[in-house]
Amino acid sequence: YIDCIKSYETIRISMDGKGRAKDNARTERFFRSYKWERLYLLHPETVVEFKHMTKLYMHHYNWNRGHQSLHDQTRKSIAVASL
Repeated sequence: YIDCIKSYETIRISMDGKGRAKDNARTERFFRSYKWERLYLLHPETVVEFKHMTKLYMHHYNWNRGHQSLHDQTRKSIAVASL
């Protein structure tokens, strides 16, 4: 898989080179949440539906969804509190 990705000049792999699970932990966590909280439940039928659903979920994930690492606070509440 890695060799296949490296064969594309326009794609850059963002790992530290050691291939550890932590390399893309935040991205993996986002996609795990996305799949379980939206994709497996709503089953978009078109690319347009998928893109729209993804855009809405990204906003929800970043601003309205509580995060365990933030003691179930939202990123928005943390940002507002820091002002």
